[in-house]
Amino acid sequence: MRKLSNLLVSLQLLALPAYCFASTSSASFGEVATWLVGLIVIFAVVKSLVAELVGFGFKKRIMGMIVQEHKSALMRRRHQLITTGHYGESDDAKWQAEKDYFIEKIVKPKTGDLTQNMHKKISSWLDDITEQCSEFKSNYHSAMSGLEYERYVADELQAYGWAARVTVASGDQGVDVIAEKDGKKLVVQCKHYTNNVGNDAVQQIIAGKTFEQARFAAVVSNSEFTTSAKQLASSANVFLLHHSQLGELDVLCGISRT
Repeated sequence: MRKLSNLLVSLQLLALPAYCFASTSSASFGEVATWLVGLIVIFAVVKSLVAELVGFGFKKRIMGMIVQEHKSALMRRRHQLITTGHYGESDDAKWQAEKDYFIEKIVKPKTGDLTQNMHKKISSWLDDITEQCSEFKSNYHSAMSGLEYERYVADELQAYGWAARVTVASGDQGVDVIAEKDGKKLVVQCKHYTNNVGNDAVQQIIAGKTFEQARFAAVVSNSEFTTSAKQLASSANVFLLHHSQLGELDVLCGISRT
């Protein structure tokens, strides 16, 4: 009833200048009616646009909180899903699908229905936020060989202050990179995969940790990890990391940042 009342008031306000116009001019009833209909249409369009802008502003505030909560995961997924071919071409189709999934499954349950325009704005906003993350800026590309990936991980660790080196190809006991910082030794197995990383990698780095007498062990990959790999790693205190998370190792290993 309140909406209907507001609509009637609006129509009356719009009709008033039309009545005055008709009273002081020789305009026909048809001209006045046309003018009035035009005003009603303009009013409806403006009202719709204002409502959408207000609604998007409110939903954007909610969206900001959601993105902050999932920022690391979004960053990691973008890094995983945007691939670069052998000729430097970029393929972001999987990342576009991931954004749609995130909006449908994570955002909409908290913000309510979204117009197509709002969906596009949020998708674009996710691009802007993840592109601005300094963690994305690296020399990684999806066409790396296994050895190139090992060198990349070692270089990244060095950038974070670790004394890191790639092991020799044979006799490494499952250890691809050995790193030390503040007297703490870390062994790393690197897996540059298109599929999820399974138990084998975790088992190998557990053996490598013992062989190298290291305090910490990690499996680093561009991909995800299987549930069984996560379970084994949790029980053996092995870190499972995407390479964009290498900067978190100081905290994981209890190294104070100066």
